[in-house]
Amino acid sequence: MHRRLFLLAPLGVAACASAEPRYFRLAIPEGTPLPGPSLQVELRQARLARYLDRPEIFRGAGATRLVLAENARWAEPLEEMISRLLAAALTQRLPGSVVREERSALGGRLDLLASLDIARFEVAEDGAALLQGRFALRRPGEDNALADRGFEARGTAGAGTAEAVTAQGALLGQLADQMAAAIRALPAARRR
Repeated sequence: MHRRLFLLAPLGVAACASAEPRYFRLAIPEGTPLPGPSLQVELRQARLARYLDRPEIFRGAGATRLVLAENARWAEPLEEMISRLLAAALTQRLPGSVVREERSALGGRLDLLASLDIARFEVAEDGAALLQGRFALRRPGEDNALADRGFEARGTAGAGTAEAVTAQGALLGQLADQMAAAIRALPAARRR
């Protein structure tokens, strides 16, 4: 009897071992290009609420609880991924303009600085997707914002982690649309 248990023990350990993590990255859908002047914009690294600063992907479970998605992780730090993808999405939506990340090695003149704080970025178990926060636009060297506004984007997702991540990318697309529209709405006299 003891010999049988000894032989079965490795099978029990193998069954308890956790599966390899699955890695996910966000993708922002293309938006409508908004014609206007060519601008050089620096997007400061997005600041996330602390609960978002983690490698694991989770779903909201009610107003106060989060549930980790099984073996699902972000492929890179979420702050960095959002900043990089949002800069590319804004460049696509602002033809002729260049939007670069704060840490970019590219130099040159700057017309605008864009800052972003994200307070909520999640998909609930029922599929409701939500992105909330605030962004500001200012000229380099100036403290007063040319625009400072809250944003909210909503969507829906399926039950799986891949569907949730796709919905979150779509939310970032809505944010990029709002930021691009705010940049294009700045009075020409206030631009450099």
